[in-house]
Amino acid sequence: MKSPRTLYLRVKHAALVSDCASFHRTGSIIGMRRKFYGMAAQLVRCGSYIYNVTGSPLLRSILNHAR
Repeated sequence: MKSPRTLYLRVKHAALVSDCASFHRTGSIIGMRRKFYGMAAQLVRCGSYIYNVTGSPLLRSILNHAR
């Protein structure tokens, strides 16, 4: 199964993902998916952090801004 790509969100929309779990951009995306989030997790990069938005109630809004 191929994991979804990490999407990019402009910094001006950072308030949408501020409550989601995150890690620094220098961390391993593959490692975080394998160990913590699962391979199907939807990750979004905003500024210097990568956020897991899989369970967010604002998921549809976040994904619309990220495309």
